[in-house]
Amino acid sequence: MASIETRAQSPAAVLAAIYCFSAGPVGFAIQKYLTAWFGPAEIIAVQMTTGAAALWAVSLFLQRRPVAPAERWKPFAIGILHPGIFMIAFTAASRSLDGVTLILLSAFMPAVVGLAARLLLGEPLKATTFFGMGVGFAGLLLVISERQAGGQNSAGGYVTALSALGLAACGQLAGRALHTRSAVPWTVVATMQVSGAAAVAWAAALVTGFGMGLADAARHWPSLAYIGLVATAGGYFAYNFALSKMPVLQLGLLSSIGPATGAVAAAVIFDSPFGARTAAGVALIVLGTALPGLITLARGRTAARPE
Repeated sequence: MASIETRAQSPAAVLAAIYCFSAGPVGFAIQKYLTAWFGPAEIIAVQMTTGAAALWAVSLFLQRRPVAPAERWKPFAIGILHPGIFMIAFTAASRSLDGVTLILLSAFMPAVVGLAARLLLGEPLKATTFFGMGVGFAGLLLVISERQAGGQNSAGGYVTALSALGLAACGQLAGRALHTRSAVPWTVVATMQVSGAAAVAWAAALVTGFGMGLADAARHWPSLAYIGLVATAGGYFAYNFALSKMPVLQLGLLSSIGPATGAVAAAVIFDSPFGARTAAGVALIVLGTALPGLITLARGRTAARPE
């Protein structure tokens, strides 16, 4: 989560963003798959430790400049909240929600961040954001109507997932404040955030009981490797790189591919029904996610057009 000025986007940044927004939602589905054998804190502890170890290893080969310890502790503290506590709570919610619905709920993160920024920081909330939220919410209702018919979700799951998204929104706002007032390199931010998440996940796992042995980890190593290396280490590295190279608006537009990618992956992983209402709902949620950015982009091009 690195702050940027408006810059011309690069092909590498676009590819990094596509990778991030595709790998992350698939990771949510795999986390849910793993809850059949392990507790949420166990899963996130292993995931974040693997991701942090990989990022620390990569940092040894990157050009480094001195960063004060106090500056390092700030992203570490943010990582405790997001992705740490957020991931534990969201994975816990996955036990009471089907995989498709879970991933589509995560698509509302930009809207939750926007509302939280309005309430906590007094930032303006554009009408296009409300419009996009309305379109996306209509899509979510379509999905829920089909999933509820199969008895796959519970009210407690929705409450837990939405609470987790609220925590993640607060973490993102703290990160936004950090990056507007700090010159910490994005590589350091990514590494320290994931390290903070690993620390809080291990604390939670030790309190709730850590029972994952080496044999268990070996049995599920492809899933654990994916969420630790591909979704976490690779995802945070790619996201921060993209955010340092391209405008936030363009990044937000690319994030709309996440719900569709994740929902399809969840349907395949869990052999879950994907009927017409779910397909239409996914399309509306993707549209609602992209709509505010598309409208803003269209207005900008119209304003820039010569008379």
